[in-house]
Amino acid sequence: MRYTDSEGCADRAPKTEAVMKIWQLNSPNHIQRAESPDLVRKDDKVKVKITKALLSEADVCVYTGDTRVKYPAVPGRFAVGQVTEAPEGAYMQKGDLSLIHI
Repeated sequence: MRYTDSEGCADRAPKTEAVMKIWQLNSPNHIQRAESPDLVRKDDKVKVKITKALLSEADVCVYTGDTRVKYPAVPGRFAVGQVTEAPEGAYMQKGDLSLIHI
C-alpha cells in the first residue's frame, strides 16, 4: 500500500493520533475495552502508564448501577503505574513506579 502525505511525499505512513487503551463502563453491568485519545503531558507534570488498577467498593457500586453516574465512566480510583515521561529535574523520572489515588 502506498501513502501520500499532505506534502505530496509518497511511502510515508499516515500520521495517526496517539491513543491509549482503557476499560470503560457504558451502562450498569456493561464494561468494554475502548480507545481514548492519549493525554498530552503538561510541562510541570509526569505521565504515567497504568499497569495495574484496583477496583474499590465505589467502582463496584458504579458497575452494578447502585451508584448513578454519567456514562461512559472509567473505573479505578487506585492504580499502579510507571512514569513514561517527566520534565527535566522532576522528583520522579522516567521508569519510576508510582502509586496513584484519584
